[in-house]
Amino acid sequence: MSKKPAGKLPEGWKWVQLGDICKVVNQRKPIKTDPPVMSISKYEGFVPSLEYFSKQVFSKDISKYKYVKRGQFAYSTIHLDEGSIARFTEGEGCLVSPMYTTFEVGDDVDGCFLLSALKSQSMVSRYLIEAQGSVNRRKSIPFSAFASIYIPLPPIDLQNWIADSIDSLDILIKNSKDLLESLNHAIKEFIEVFISNGKYPKDRLDNILEFKNGINYRQKENGKIVKVIGVGDFGKNRYLSDDYSPTEISIDRTPPDSYLIELGDFLFVRSNGNKNLVGRAVIVKSEIEDTFFSGFIIRGRIRKGVEIDLNYLSWVLNHPSFRSSLIPSGDYGQLSNLNQSVLGEALISLPSIERQRLLSDTLTEFENQISALRKEIETIEFIKKTLLHQILTGSLQPTSSWQAVLCKSAQAASP
Repeated sequence: MSKKPAGKLPEGWKWVQLGDICKVVNQRKPIKTDPPVMSISKYEGFVPSLEYFSKQVFSKDISKYKYVKRGQFAYSTIHLDEGSIARFTEGEGCLVSPMYTTFEVGDDVDGCFLLSALKSQSMVSRYLIEAQGSVNRRKSIPFSAFASIYIPLPPIDLQNWIADSIDSLDILIKNSKDLLESLNHAIKEFIEVFISNGKYPKDRLDNILEFKNGINYRQKENGKIVKVIGVGDFGKNRYLSDDYSPTEISIDRTPPDSYLIELGDFLFVRSNGNKNLVGRAVIVKSEIEDTFFSGFIIRGRIRKGVEIDLNYLSWVLNHPSFRSSLIPSGDYGQLSNLNQSVLGEALISLPSIERQRLLSDTLTEFENQISALRKEIETIEFIKKTLLHQILTGSLQPTSSWQAVLCKSAQAASP
């Protein structure tokens, strides 16, 4: 049972338990209707179940499924501590599994405001405390535990204001993410034109790169301390991050210099527990001193006499169609390990060096825009998280000028 917080609230605010403003609803599907079956994602809210799981996981008998009207809420009893709660706003109604808890609020509570509060980090932390269950059983949060939680509730007009402000930030985030998705799609399509263009000559990758497997060592070895790059240092980029942190290992003897990494080397994931990583490549874009590479990596080094734009090759090697070519089924997610023979047989399109550089420069510009967008999204999400926390704790009082700025920014970002 939650205790009422002792903190002082701004004038007009009050502490309420969720059970005082939320009412459980357990309505069944209306007769002669065919509402969609939905699941709840902690990031996207209500999503069609067939799309979310890529297959039918819900029962063929949906007679006991719960009907959620527009404006009502639902949360996953066993995933609420991950933020799996949403408010249905698209369409007249939908069906959800009986495993979900469904509820509604009255006219004295702004649904958008409440959802923002319920998904805030402070509330997610609270759910972890209220979760019931043993170590060997997934913890759950029944409505009785949910209803006992206290939240600070401002007057309805202030709830509306906060909801509008958060919505303005959400619009900015959505527009930025839509643009980010478009840029990523444009990059893949642009590279595909070069890869699939039949007029460009092709060559085997082992005629371009000279391959070498990394060093293998045992944990019991002891003696020389050396720095080693592993798959964990790859990050999410197509190049080795400047802030990588190589692992220092103790080994019986220092490996030959032929195992050192140099500027311009390509590093491929040879083997990994995550099959989606196998075949992934990063390029070394900065000087690295006295660093070796692990046995889970294949190094590719440009052969002498080969003229190729390294950035162009990096883009091609990270394109899904190249990685799919490494396995007969075309599904690189099923590739458990990679060897030099398979890697070397892969064919690479080789337009003129001028065209390679044109592609490289164009894609680098796209990449810079994507990087800027990601930083913008991170900044807006941080602002949203911080402002929501400050507003809900009463440490920040709203101003009309601030909301006007947010609304203006959101309108400017709208397509």
